Amino acid sequence: PKAVFLIFLFFPHYLLAAGIYTSFIGSYRNATVPVIPELVAADGKTAQVGFGSGVLLRYDRGEKVYEFLATAKHLLENANQIKILYTRAPLPGDFPNRSLIREETYVLEKGNRRFWATPKDDKVDLAVVFIREWKSKEELSKAVEHAEKEYQAGSTNNVIVQNFHLPFQKGTAIEDIDSIDQLFDVVILGFPLGLVSRYAANPIVRSGTIALPSLRGVQDYHPEAFLIEGTVWPGNSGGPVILRKTY
Repeated sequence: PKAVFLIFLFFPHYLLAAGIYTSFIGSYRNATVPVIPELVAADGKTAQVGFGSGVLLRYDRGEKVYEFLATAKHLLENANQIKILYTRAPLPGDFPNRSLIREETYVLEKGNRRFWATPKDDKVDLAVVFIREWKSKEELSKAVEHAEKEYQAGSTNNVIVQNFHLPFQKGTAIEDIDSIDQLFDVVILGFPLGLVSRYAANPIVRSGTIALPSLRGVQDYHPEAFLIEGTVWPGNSGGPVILRKTY
């Protein structure tokens, strides 16, 4: 595996992508989560306004550790909060004895503060949502250790701490986009049609290929976008696509 891309537009059999890099398909499977955008009205009533996927990221800055969610911008445009379904790998005998899912809600805007950001280029359907900050790596390590003990004892209260987050390094962009060629294999992860087990939020994994390695000069598409042939559905938006060079 060489690269991963966030789905930002889908058609019945083709999708466009732009993205960030990694080399672990398994890690992305564990870091891919369901994302449920919601709209809270003035009367306090909450309505679901979509369904999609996202990828959890961790970013080290000095001693502090920041956690983010990367997803599709269009999922958040009509919402003022999102719900993330966290999960973790089950212990032997967990199925179907207990659910490993924990729901957490995050406010997207509060007063004049906005807790999510998008690229300056409107053609890139990408959004990053701030999740939490750890004062130190030691604080995070202790929290993970405590969560593991709770989980072993049968509690899922701290699954959100244990959920795998991909390490993100500033500046790791599409540095070798020109090396992408037709018929390279891709792996598509996400939650099409909102298909989520009530026991564990494991993404559906499907395969595809690069159909056109560059859309430079094609209509108004982003110059770093390319065409992928694969089957995706509503709910895949925001999920990762991992590129695997095959020759």
